[in-house]
Amino acid sequence: AALVGALGSNGERVTVVSPRNYFLFTPMLAGAAVGTVEYRSITQPVRSLNKHAAYVEATATAVDTERKVVVCEAVVCEGSQCSIDEFELPYDRV
Repeated sequence: AALVGALGSNGERVTVVSPRNYFLFTPMLAGAAVGTVEYRSITQPVRSLNKHAAYVEATATAVDTERKVVVCEAVVCEGSQCSIDEFELPYDRV
């Protein structure tokens, strides 16, 4: 979470690819399960970490260094039908 917050401060474009739209502090998960810690205290929304970073809700499945693209998969649902769409994100640096 701290890394995402620090990226993009020099004007570069940053894209975060994650299958979840939050970061979870797992050492405190047991405390949240029994009620000693509130769940919202151990999660951090990705979008609030860095207002300059773009967020893509997907799973990065491969990095093609020759073509300089990250291959991603995202679940897309329309009504009761869901499918897995594969797409590529170009990059300059990973």
